[in-house]
Amino acid sequence: MAIRKSSSSGTPFGDTAGRPSSPSVGQTYYNGQLGYLEIYTVSGWIPATGANDFSLNITGLNTTVTFSQTYSSGSYSIVSFLNDASVDVYAYATDGSLAGYSNTKAFTATQRFNKMVILGGSAGDVLQFSYKTTYATSTSTTDVTAGPYITSITPSGVPNQNDTITITGGNFASDVAVTFTGTAYSATAAKSVVRSSSTSLLITRPDSLPPSGSPYTITVSNPGVTSPTGSSVHQYSPITAGAVPIWQTSSTINSTFYLNNSGSITLSATDADGSSNVTYSYISGTLPTGLSFNAATGVISGTGTVGGQSTTYTVRATDSGGNTADRAFTVTNSYAVVTGGTLSSDSTYYYRTFIATSNLSITAPVNADVLVIAGGGGGAGGNGSSGGGGAGGVFYATSQALTATSYPVVVGAAGAGGNGQGKTGSNGTNSTFNSLSAIGGGGGGGWNDNNGGQNGGSGGGAGGVANTAGSGVSGQGYAGGLGNSANPYPGGGGGGSGAVGGTGSGNQSGNGGDGTISYSSWITAISSSMSGVSGWSTATSAGRIAGGGAGGSEIATTGGQGSGGGAGGGGNRGAGQSGSYGPTAGITNTGSGGGAAGMYTGTYIYGASGGSGLCIIRYTKASVGG
Repeated sequence: MAIRKSSSSGTPFGDTAGRPSSPSVGQTYYNGQLGYLEIYTVSGWIPATGANDFSLNITGLNTTVTFSQTYSSGSYSIVSFLNDASVDVYAYATDGSLAGYSNTKAFTATQRFNKMVILGGSAGDVLQFSYKTTYATSTSTTDVTAGPYITSITPSGVPNQNDTITITGGNFASDVAVTFTGTAYSATAAKSVVRSSSTSLLITRPDSLPPSGSPYTITVSNPGVTSPTGSSVHQYSPITAGAVPIWQTSSTINSTFYLNNSGSITLSATDADGSSNVTYSYISGTLPTGLSFNAATGVISGTGTVGGQSTTYTVRATDSGGNTADRAFTVTNSYAVVTGGTLSSDSTYYYRTFIATSNLSITAPVNADVLVIAGGGGGAGGNGSSGGGGAGGVFYATSQALTATSYPVVVGAAGAGGNGQGKTGSNGTNSTFNSLSAIGGGGGGGWNDNNGGQNGGSGGGAGGVANTAGSGVSGQGYAGGLGNSANPYPGGGGGGSGAVGGTGSGNQSGNGGDGTISYSSWITAISSSMSGVSGWSTATSAGRIAGGGAGGSEIATTGGQGSGGGAGGGGNRGAGQSGSYGPTAGITNTGSGGGAAGMYTGTYIYGASGGSGLCIIRYTKASVGG
């Protein structure tokens, strides 16, 4: 097919309006208005090859150019002299509308354009659009419909609410948007944005900007305009939100609250940024029954009513800058832990029995009943009238408020028997727990010493020429019994914790005073743990403790009987009488008095010792989770 030529044998020319009205496919036309040669195709008039090429000088991060002509819509390829792949290209029509955007080396314009904005470029680079005409470029423009970019931020730390940041950059539209994004913190708008110009913003950080989300990234965007994705010039990081409050209170609270005991703890956190104003608020969880949280003071307090209950309770500490730190507390309403002595129990109580000096340790407050029994007094040595030893004092105290500490427990020793002819028996020593004390039993009076019975928890029996009985301590024991300094010299029995010692009369020395039966339930409860104590079971079979020792006599036909139920020692009969036997000692750990001797020569001249003391601590099983 022959090539058609215009009738004038030249290329037609003119402006856009002067194009041929009925062109043929392949016909050319030089459009002086557009500044290039056009060719007519089935798709209409398009630039002839090379007519739409151009190049741009890149002057820095932001390059803006306004062309001297408009360029056609369609596809373009872009080549960078510096092989820079991180640029964003925006093209604009003469009316300012967006004609195209690309972050790759392929660029398509949807309409004719005469302006371009390049973000993220490298100074000195040239972007070639077919290497045609290279246009001079500039670094400033009043056109802000391109994507915005950031060059600097001051400051980069915003520890407090209402802190501001100055953002310097370009292309900030009048409705520019600013967001903060951080760890587990989705894009959140700045509290306020003040646009000073297209190159400067003053923003206020969001109120809810937890430091746990740091570091943050600030993103600026112009609504309705595609943000750069070939580069990140519209973003800036890192931004820090300040230090979180530092919790001083441990997350485990299990040594403050105890069953049925009031307690409190003040939660404490400090502001790492220097402010002393830290406030507290409830976030989630529950407290053990009976406890409550006062957010105004940061105090958890109350009286826990459910022992062993453990719950989780989360509290938020907030500093003056709005920075927050949450802490989940494990709060336990604990039981007391009690150790020491030998453990026994019944259906209601635990018993801690001490038969030697030791310690009771408690990890938490607990109420307890305390039974303290002192050592019993020794009986007098033989020769004439000899007195039995008095029982150790018995002291009982209820509902003692014991705190978390170690309490010394002193168990009184037995008083020794009179160590020779007519010698007075020794007093037993005191038993003590905390400030509670039981007084040792009085020794029996000796003939040769011319002593009456000695004073003590219970008094010693009378003996010797001085026919006086020892007195007891009110509430702990009773007085000893009187003897007789006349032939046949019957000695008085030692006082018991439950009764006065028996009086010596005629041929019968005085019996020991009965022990008390008031604490029989205690005795029953601990009996199994006392199985190793010789004579304990028999001595306490009647539920009595701390009986007095019997009196003795040189001549009397019958020696006194020890307090059978109270484990008091028996006194022996006089010399030459049928069946003469030595006195018997008080049973160990019963606080009983020792029996007195009757013979003044031979093996049985020495008085018998008393029984050592005892201490028992009783507390309910419920108070320790039993």
